[in-house]
Amino acid sequence: MSRLLDIKYIYKNNYSILNKIYINEFITTFQCGQSGQRKLQFQIYSVQALKEQMKFQEILDFCEMTQKMFKEQFNQTISNYGIKKGTVNYYFIKNELDKELKYLIEQQSFALEKLDKFDQAIDLWDIAIKIDKKNQYNYEQKSIILERLGRYYQLIECWDQAVQFNKNNIHFYHQKALALNKMNRHQEVIQCWHQGVINNINNLQFYSQKSIALIKQNRIEEAFCCWDFGIQNNKTDAQYYIQKTLVLESQGKLQEVIECWDIGIKFNIHNEEFYVQKVMALEKQGKMNEIIDCWNLGIQNNKTFSYYYEQLSSFLEKIGKVGEMMNCWNLAIINNKNNLYFYQQNAQLLQKLGKIQEAIDLWDQGIKSNRNSGEFYQEKAILLEKQGQYLQIIDCWNQGIENNKKNQYFYQQKTIILERLGRYYQLIECWDQAVQFNKNNIHFYHQKALALNKMNRHQEVIQCWHQGVINNINNLQFYSQKSIALIKQNRIEEAFCCWDFGIQNNKTDAQYYIQKTLVLESQGKLQEVIECWDIGIKFNIHNEEFYVQKVMALEKQGKMNEIIDCWNLGIQNNKTFSYYYEQLSSFLEKIGKVGEMMNCWNLAIINNKNNLYFYQQNAQLLQKLGKIQEAIDLWDQGIKSNRNSGEFYQEKAILLEKQGQYLQIIDCWNQGIENNKKNQYFYQQKTNALEKVVDFESALRCWDEGIQNNKQKKFYYKQKANTLHKLGRIDELLQLWDLGIKNNVYDDYFYRKKANLLDQLGRSDEVLECWNIGIDNNKNQIIYYEQLQSKREMKDQELMQILNLGIKNNMSNITFYQLKVNSLQNQNKSDQVIECWQQGVNSSYSVFKKEFQFKLS
Repeated sequence: MSRLLDIKYIYKNNYSILNKIYINEFITTFQCGQSGQRKLQFQIYSVQALKEQMKFQEILDFCEMTQKMFKEQFNQTISNYGIKKGTVNYYFIKNELDKELKYLIEQQSFALEKLDKFDQAIDLWDIAIKIDKKNQYNYEQKSIILERLGRYYQLIECWDQAVQFNKNNIHFYHQKALALNKMNRHQEVIQCWHQGVINNINNLQFYSQKSIALIKQNRIEEAFCCWDFGIQNNKTDAQYYIQKTLVLESQGKLQEVIECWDIGIKFNIHNEEFYVQKVMALEKQGKMNEIIDCWNLGIQNNKTFSYYYEQLSSFLEKIGKVGEMMNCWNLAIINNKNNLYFYQQNAQLLQKLGKIQEAIDLWDQGIKSNRNSGEFYQEKAILLEKQGQYLQIIDCWNQGIENNKKNQYFYQQKTIILERLGRYYQLIECWDQAVQFNKNNIHFYHQKALALNKMNRHQEVIQCWHQGVINNINNLQFYSQKSIALIKQNRIEEAFCCWDFGIQNNKTDAQYYIQKTLVLESQGKLQEVIECWDIGIKFNIHNEEFYVQKVMALEKQGKMNEIIDCWNLGIQNNKTFSYYYEQLSSFLEKIGKVGEMMNCWNLAIINNKNNLYFYQQNAQLLQKLGKIQEAIDLWDQGIKSNRNSGEFYQEKAILLEKQGQYLQIIDCWNQGIENNKKNQYFYQQKTNALEKVVDFESALRCWDEGIQNNKQKKFYYKQKANTLHKLGRIDELLQLWDLGIKNNVYDDYFYRKKANLLDQLGRSDEVLECWNIGIDNNKNQIIYYEQLQSKREMKDQELMQILNLGIKNNMSNITFYQLKVNSLQNQNKSDQVIECWQQGVNSSYSVFKKEFQFKLS
């Protein structure tokens, strides 16, 4: 702020100094992207200083200079930073520039007006409008000057221009209309608003302004037409109809008001607002019957909507037509047989009129149409209760039960009223009926049992649950409820029998055994608990849950040996499942019987000679006990039984490595190779072990053995080659590839390997010799000829001899001729190309002649 005050002071004393300061400050601010507010402050203080001295020409000079500088700086910034027109950055900077220019234009206009240069001021506002066509302020400033000068035609043109650029902004139409009114050009006012309507056919305000203008000129019929046009374009908007009816009412055209709303209803049959507006109009005119007709029309068009029935009923009540109210709600029910609300309204009306039986009959009608809806029965029952007709209430719920035998709601409601009346025998009969129709629903048995208990009929409670058990032999809950009832009556033996029956019907479900053992435990019959689980195991020898439950029972009784026997039984019945061995081993460890743990895992191995897991568990135990040699012997045993499984050899090797027995590791893998001569895994493992002890010679011999046993497998050659390469034994590497060629004369892989190695050694002649050997062994394989052709070391004559040999060995194969042609073309021997193709034509079979002739042509 102090910086700006200094500028203001300097300006009063030295205009040129301020210019320099201002320009430097502006450039720095603009280039650094600082706030536009700071730049604007510079301008404000500069111009203000000049205004105070009434230096209006200097203001013009200052603004002109600043505008020019702004534009130059804008263009420079765009150019320097490569900002393209249309980008976000471009418009951001452009908007900042426009803000500055607008302020300067406003100050120039002020100065020009002070100097009576009004035309130039108008031109400036034209520039401002061009910069921002949407800004009301620019047009207003221009119009103020024009009006001051009395240039009304130009004033109207100004607002015309504003309307042109802002077709949807009513403010500009207002300003134009005001200007036209001042000049008494009333017809053009109408045209102005008509133009607004055309440009904004869905905007009520434009129609409203046009209508007001027409009415002021007493052109009422045209005002009606205006609103008709609005309605035509906005059929579903009630406001247009409302505005038209206001004009109609003002002219006393009351019938036309009604007709207007009829049109609205026609286009909006499902919109209640139009019916409401018509009714309000009819009410003003005292047309009561027509109001009834209107609401009836609404009902006809909207049969399922309660609003119209409610309005009609309310109006009929207001004018005392109770009979027609009944008809209204009867019609609602006819149109909506399943809608409870309409029945409720009708029933309430009947009750008000004291027509109780008719109300009851109405609910019968509702029940008939809605047999599965409890609400209709409930409404009838409520009404009957008010009349004290309890027997009829029972009949009502009987009807509900008859129609809804599976729905507990109806039985529940019937029993509530029976209990209230103290009819307990009928109440039990009700639940009997429910059970009969819903044999698998425990809720009904519960309710019957509760009722029987209240009457102290305990034997029948047992019979109730027994009936449930018989009807649901696989449902635990029924047995549980019967057992609870028996125990409450101290009939313990029968409770045992209950669970025995459950076990008999559900032999594989442990829950029945669990429930029986809980009863046995509660009676201190611990031995019977064990016997119960023995029965369970007998029927479920492969289900570990039964063994677990028996063990838990034995543990409670401290029977440790029996626990061991239980897990041994599990092992006996499930020899291949690790779970039982694990549980036995874990328990033996817990009680400190390590020797028996060994026996456990030995038994697992005897029963599962091919299962690695059991050997691993046994070996881990031996290592814990420090019996390393026995663990090694165990893996020997595993290898003997699983000669082709690398995992057993691997486990033995890991154990030997922990003991530092590297020679024995080699022996282990030798044994694996002996048993699996075709399996590369064993050779790989042996060589890995040999390389760890830096015995590369033995590793090479290992790969030799692999090659001898697998002459066609590239893997072995590759591995030996890698080792030789590491050792830098190139001659032996060449010998290896020679051996590969010898054993695989038809596989170009080995020729390629040897040739590449020779090429790296710079032994070009031997490379050629290698591929020549390949050709001798594979006369029909083009790859060998191609390899020779690619060698620059070959003389043209030698190359031609090779290519001719290829053609000789493959006279009908066009590929060999093409190979020779390519070589001839490289040597610029075009005449010999033709001879080559001619040779192909002469030498090929008839089936291939066309191909060669095509090439020749």
